[in-house]
Amino acid sequence: MKRIDQAKYAAISAVALVLGLSLQQSAALAEAWKFGVIGDTQQTKSGGLNSVATEIITAINTKFIEENVEFVLQVGDLTDNGSTAGLQTRLDINADLTAAGIRFFGLRGNHEGSSTAATFFQNNYVPSTGNGYNVSVAADNLTYSFTYNNAKFLMLDYSMTSGNATNLDTVTNWMNGQFAVNDYDHAFVLQHKNMLGQNHKDNVFGSSNDSNPTQQNNFIKAMEDGGVRYNLSGHDHVHHRAEVTSPDGQSKVTQIINASASTKFYTPRSPYSTRETVFNHELYNIGYYVYTVDGPRVTVEHFGVPHNNYNIPANPQWTLRDTFGYSLNGKQFTIARDQTYTTVTDSVAAGNGFLGTTMQILDGSNTTTVTATGSRATVDDLNTGWANAADSGFAGASDVLYLWGMANALGSDQTDTFVLSMSFDPIKTLGSLADGSTFIATQKDDGTWVNAVDLNFGGTKAFVLGAYENTYGLGTYGIDPTNNTAWAVINHNSQFGVVPEPASLALLAIGAGAMMLRRKH
Repeated sequence: MKRIDQAKYAAISAVALVLGLSLQQSAALAEAWKFGVIGDTQQTKSGGLNSVATEIITAINTKFIEENVEFVLQVGDLTDNGSTAGLQTRLDINADLTAAGIRFFGLRGNHEGSSTAATFFQNNYVPSTGNGYNVSVAADNLTYSFTYNNAKFLMLDYSMTSGNATNLDTVTNWMNGQFAVNDYDHAFVLQHKNMLGQNHKDNVFGSSNDSNPTQQNNFIKAMEDGGVRYNLSGHDHVHHRAEVTSPDGQSKVTQIINASASTKFYTPRSPYSTRETVFNHELYNIGYYVYTVDGPRVTVEHFGVPHNNYNIPANPQWTLRDTFGYSLNGKQFTIARDQTYTTVTDSVAAGNGFLGTTMQILDGSNTTTVTATGSRATVDDLNTGWANAADSGFAGASDVLYLWGMANALGSDQTDTFVLSMSFDPIKTLGSLADGSTFIATQKDDGTWVNAVDLNFGGTKAFVLGAYENTYGLGTYGIDPTNNTAWAVINHNSQFGVVPEPASLALLAIGAGAMMLRRKH
């Protein structure tokens, strides 16, 4: 698999110097981009058209247009009755997307399982290469992949992912062939049914959690070997994010079951698999997802709204329910309930535009008591990532650290209290170490950088010159001049970097090449 080429970011900086560009302008050379994901769109109550949830789709499409996504993906069950009229309606309701230059890529679900629906899908949904999209269609003429910019998307048809061992072998071999093509950095696999369902126990592999274990092993291994971090599905109409381990224990991938975009909602039921580690879980909301691809980093934002008598409210007040992500130049840590965060440490080497920075969590633990249905304790899916100055427009004394996955509850930015430490280049601090004017900064919605403790939930701001001690409370921050590290006692995750105060006044807002995580305060 093609991994991110950090040299291209160093080249961006060099081009900026030659052309006299600002860091904001040079960051635009590595512009971030977005795509949207929508769940099942069946209409089973009054309203809609031809069993398609047209009102819900229209409301969500409006948000996708506002987000300026490049394209939208759907994970199957385009209709409730599977008719050709319904399949055509699902295309027609995308007129606003089309007018905005946003493409739509769909999948068949079990509600479109007929041969008639398959023929219509082949003739009207399977895309072709063009306009920046490179499409490859499998032999069934229903399964396909496409690449766009630095990402590849494998869209697996319902017939190939519904428990038939022969078909599973076929589609897994096709996946391996797709991953062997050196044309992507990020890869995503989508199919309608779940790998491990919450309400539905019929899944990709058969009628139960442990059906066709050999095929499960091969399917999950293919994704892990191909660099897939996220497997996306529908079917269950819940927001559910969890790590799935293969029956042989050798491979893992995160499954994201997409929230309902229909008038149907399900409640999870046992049996639950011991091979699933739950990260987050929410029921009975209508929702959608926005993915931002920013060089080696992917950030996902899930927005939701409670249904109104099973349909979309007249004026939906969408809220950000979940934010998560990963970076190809970072690490993943699974932190169980009551487990310490002090195992979290990462670094990026100097070179290719990076200064060279080390991060470590010095104190704190996962104290959340959140459970998924069935009294299953959730765990933190903590991920790190890095951006350099040319990539981010950050004029500090360190590289920029990204942290995802520590929020205590859905819909909240607050985390457990923890102590973040970051190394810095003392030459870039202008000697301002003893007076509190060098500190770990974080970024606000407007792009400005402030002291990380300023965005805490509570606490008292206080500076200490010296190493961290476990008696220091929330809001304390300091400089350890012996080790050239800055530290802060905080309770939120975001982007972080070390800045000296004089430089912070002139910090550039992050340009188009990096995303600012949305914050609520």
